[in-house]
Formats: sequence, structure tokens, C-alpha cells
Amino acid sequence: TRSLVMLVAFRQLVGCATLVCIMGAFATIPLGEATSMVFTAPVWTTLLAWAWLGEAITRINLLAALGACVGAALVATASGAAREDGADGSTTPHAVPEGSAAQGLSAQAIGTMLALTGALLLALTTVATRRIGDRVPAPVLIFYYGLALALTACVWSAASAEPLLGS
Repeated sequence: TRSLVMLVAFRQLVGCATLVCIMGAFATIPLGEATSMVFTAPVWTTLLAWAWLGEAITRINLLAALGACVGAALVATASGAAREDGADGSTTPHAVPEGSAAQGLSAQAIGTMLALTGALLLALTTVATRRIGDRVPAPVLIFYYGLALALTACVWSAASAEPLLGS
């Protein structure tokens, strides 16, 4: 049906945006910090599944969500402290391209926004997959996801004048 096709297309596009955000975060802020933020996705998944699918939120869900948020905050705090001490082993921070919409923001702020947006989009992709259920076989979803990723990479490469295989 048309609504199922639209849901599958939505899932594939959101999945592509998820990867763009997460990879951008990994390239911008310390890996442990970005990963801990992305790992808040189960919290968002629980909330989105409740809102979209009507799934119940149990006490265990709430405790797990609290634990995930505390863990992400601890890793982010530790990463920030290490950066201030110069002990994180990082090199020069990534520069924000001149003329970009993010010009006034630090690379840290951009990376944080990308990681959290990636986590939210990952949750949305997961809940959309659950909504699709067994109406579309997994190999079909995987095939179209791969196709959407390939098209995204080609469009991004053409728009940014960056080669797909590096220089």
C-alpha cells in the first residue's frame, strides 16, 4: 500500500540522516563522548515507542533510561575534564568552515548537537522499523537502506566537491 511505501521511504531517509549526524559527531568531538551521547538512543526509542506505537513504559524502562543518561553525562564530564587538562590525546580541534551556518558555534557544540540528533534519529529509525514490522522482509529493508545511503553519498560528494574515495 501507499502508506507502507511512504513509511519505508521515511525510514530509509531518516536512517541516512542518522548516519550523517553520527559520523559528523565522531569526526568533531572525542569518540568516547560522541558514543556515549549516541548510546542515549534507547531512551529516545522508549519515549517514541510510547508516543507512536502506544508501548508501555515500565519502571525498568525508566530506571534504564535514567542510567543511560547518567552514564552519558559521566562520560561527557570526564571527556570535558580531560580536554581541559590536555590529557585527552586530541590534536587541534576541528575548525568550523568559514561562511557556514554554524560559524558562531564551537566544534564541541556542533559535535554535541550532531551526536544527540543522531541518537534521536536512530531512535526514530528503530521505531519506524518496528512499525513496519514483518510487512516488509528484512533483506528488502536492508537493500533499500543501502541504496539510499549510496545515493546520499553521491549527492553529498557532488554538492561538496569532495571525492567519494578520498584524494
